[in-house]
Amino acid sequence: MLPCRILYIDKYGVSVTKHTLKVKRHNYPLKDITKPKLSVIRPTRRSGFLLLVMGAGLIMSSAVSPALIPGLETAVKYLTLNAMILYLGVLFMSFGIFKTIFVQKRFALRIATMEGEKNAVVSTKRAYIIRIMNTLNTTLEANNSNYVYY
Repeated sequence: MLPCRILYIDKYGVSVTKHTLKVKRHNYPLKDITKPKLSVIRPTRRSGFLLLVMGAGLIMSSAVSPALIPGLETAVKYLTLNAMILYLGVLFMSFGIFKTIFVQKRFALRIATMEGEKNAVVSTKRAYIIRIMNTLNTTLEANNSNYVYY
C-alpha cells in the first residue's frame, strides 16, 4: 500500500491525509465524515459554586459556634478552632471564586459520521480547531469533486 500524502500534521497527534483524519489512536475515514463543524463547549462552574458555598458556610459557622475544642498553639500565636475554620472558609471561598471566574471555554471539531456525532479534537484555542477544520473541508471538497455524477 502506498503512503498517503499528509495535508496537515501537528505535534498533538492530529493529521489529515487525502483519505483519513487521524486523531491520536483514532482513524476517521473521510468518506464517512459528512459534516465537520466548530462547536463551543461551555465550562461547568458547579464545582466553583460548591466551593464558594462551602467556604461561606464555614465562615458563618466559625462566627456562630463557640470554641468547644482547644485550639492550636504555634510558635507565633495561639489559633482557636474558630480561627482555623474561618481561614479554611476564606481559602475555600477564594478557590471557588478563582475556579468560577477563570474557567475557560473549550472548542471542539465536531464531525458527523455513520456512527453519530463526535468531538474529534478538543482545545481551548479556537484558531487551532479552525485550522484543522479548514484543511478537512478543503480535503473533503477535493475528494467530492473527483466523483463523476451521472
